Amino acid sequence: MQPESQQDERGSSQTQSSTNTCPNCQAAMPPEMRFCRQCGHRLGEGVAEYTETVRLPYSQAAGRATANPQNRTQAPFEMPYWGAIARDARGRAINGTATCAEWPAYRRKRRRRPWFIWPIIGVALATMAGGSILPLRVNLGGRRPAAVASAPRSYAGVNEFKNADGGGTFDSISPPGSAADRAGLVGGDIITGFDGRTVRTADEMINLLTMTPIGKSVDVTFIRDGETKTAKMTTVSQEENSRLDAVASSLPKGYLGISDFDRVQIPNSNTYGIQIEVRRNRPADIAGLRDGDIITDFNDTPIRTTGELRARIGRAAPGSTVKVVVVRDGQRMEIPVKMGQDD
Repeated sequence: MQPESQQDERGSSQTQSSTNTCPNCQAAMPPEMRFCRQCGHRLGEGVAEYTETVRLPYSQAAGRATANPQNRTQAPFEMPYWGAIARDARGRAINGTATCAEWPAYRRKRRRRPWFIWPIIGVALATMAGGSILPLRVNLGGRRPAAVASAPRSYAGVNEFKNADGGGTFDSISPPGSAADRAGLVGGDIITGFDGRTVRTADEMINLLTMTPIGKSVDVTFIRDGETKTAKMTTVSQEENSRLDAVASSLPKGYLGISDFDRVQIPNSNTYGIQIEVRRNRPADIAGLRDGDIITDFNDTPIRTTGELRARIGRAAPGSTVKVVVVRDGQRMEIPVKMGQDD
């Protein structure tokens, strides 16, 4: 056994070696510490050279790294748990680590979305709002919105509605006996009101006609030769309109023997007519019509468009005599014409 005095000396030396003393304030320091927690004295350097470690917010640290590339740290750090399965803007897998300097750029890249996402979002919003993307139209003798395509709709019996100054117009009535024909409308009339509603465009006229119940009688306001007129029209179904068209197609067609139709305005008036050229030895020539005559009425029907004149000639019965009103050299003339038959 060792003497008790030797054991005390050894224990004392071990205690002294396990601690250091600050040379500045004499405070005890663990041997692994290089600076004093009491006064901040750094061993081998002195108090003046000690700088306290300060932790900066992430955004400020990233900004300093960007502003001073030499100060950037390239030490990798772990991304969040979803980093291993994340995708960049091009769909490429992103690995689980990135540098501090790369992380802000990576986050900005992830926030970008492909350009085609925005049109898809717009379509979805328009669909939820009950809107439509393209105004689909169906030819009716007019056109109609696709939204009401499946519902029964009324027919007026005109070739096609078009825009005109102050309303909607059309070129001719077809077939004979249609709703517009029985109401006394003719090609060139500008419809400005329908069933108490104002009509400003062809589309508005189409929409109003589409929403009108079949068989309803409505007031139609229109302009002809600068004058506003009103007529009563009773709409028909598609089946009835098709039946009338089939009947008209089965009948023989009249023939007049004229060509080169031109729509012109009668001098010193608001009236329009159709200027013609006459073929020799044809019904019009035999009856006394001449080149340059302007037809304003045919068989007691006002003629204001080339389409209406062709339609009225075709529906005239071959061999029948019709009254044709023309303007020649400023003079109005009535000429009876015996119709021929179109082959």
